[in-house]
Amino acid sequence: MFQKIINSSKQKQIEHIDRWLFSKLQHRITQVTENIEQLKTRTALEVALYEVWNDFRWYINRKQKATASTLKTVLEVWIKLLAPFAPYICEEIWSNLGNQDFVSTAKWPIKDISKIDHKAEEKETILVDLIEDTLNILKATKISPKQIYYYSASDLKRKIYQDLLNKAIKGQVNFKDIMKEFAKDPAFRKNMKLIASFVPKALKILNKYPKERKERIKKAMILDEKEFIKSAKTFLEKRFKTKISVYTEDDSTKYDPSNRARLAIPGQPAIFIE
Repeated sequence: MFQKIINSSKQKQIEHIDRWLFSKLQHRITQVTENIEQLKTRTALEVALYEVWNDFRWYINRKQKATASTLKTVLEVWIKLLAPFAPYICEEIWSNLGNQDFVSTAKWPIKDISKIDHKAEEKETILVDLIEDTLNILKATKISPKQIYYYSASDLKRKIYQDLLNKAIKGQVNFKDIMKEFAKDPAFRKNMKLIASFVPKALKILNKYPKERKERIKKAMILDEKEFIKSAKTFLEKRFKTKISVYTEDDSTKYDPSNRARLAIPGQPAIFIE
């Protein structure tokens, strides 16, 4: 299967989704290695077999025409991670990939920090969550969508969110203290009604995230969520079999008959389906 996919593409450009796959692979290497060292062989196998396979599936579905060099590189690492658990089949696959040596004697994969891409990971997490939220709405409403509209948060909300994120990483955030700070800032003072409504919602979401996710969001610094979602339009339209439109919350030309855009939060676009 993988050999056919690899042979189907000669692309060399490293695109966003390729960077995502390389980044995810570094985490899988760490997870498998640490669990083997701790003699947690079952967990190590589950990560090596199922989690990496799920990463492959997402990559192939997102990319449609996979990059040959990316697949070959990642597949070779995957075979190395699986070799301790399925040595015979891994040796056969290793040979079919054109390697002259044995996978059992090949160097064990080592995490490459330079290949970790926080922005790529966070973008795909946003997309996964967006799909799940859309599916939940469709399940609850039981409608067949004619068109789906997504609204990314306004610049003002992004500035507020960034401030809240920085504070949340350092520790517990006090709502009253936050509001006092915003009230003193001329840039925010005229929007206190919106801020008072938005801050509790944003804090509730941030408080659910583990520290690792919050730090990743900070490092990712995704400032243009709308453009990323638009770049995934073809994938989303194929997934939901309908037309997708993307706006920013404060876009005066947006179509939003139910005023859903006001619910947009950075990382969680608002959704309207008709």
